[in-house]
Amino acid sequence: MTRRIYREEWLDIQVGTNGQEETGLWPDPLIPLADAYASEARTALPVDSNSKRPLVLHVEVCVPSGQTPERYQEHLSLTAEHQPELKPNLDGGSAF
Repeated sequence: MTRRIYREEWLDIQVGTNGQEETGLWPDPLIPLADAYASEARTALPVDSNSKRPLVLHVEVCVPSGQTPERYQEHLSLTAEHQPELKPNLDGGSAF
């Protein structure tokens, strides 16, 4: 299975685009931890985070095309300096 991890970036919006959107911090672009084509590391991490700009990671797990439809499981563990190891549940359901 192919795994890709992205960090969500925060944009400080000064003017709403349609007159209805609020200004301030908005989560928007996803910054890849590694280039999808060359598998080269990018500068997405490390990054400082706080309550206004939390660290948000998106994990994409792709089952290869042509695989039999069934339930798949993937395991991931996250570590950070001075923090306990985190093992999120990645039960994404069935591939079809």
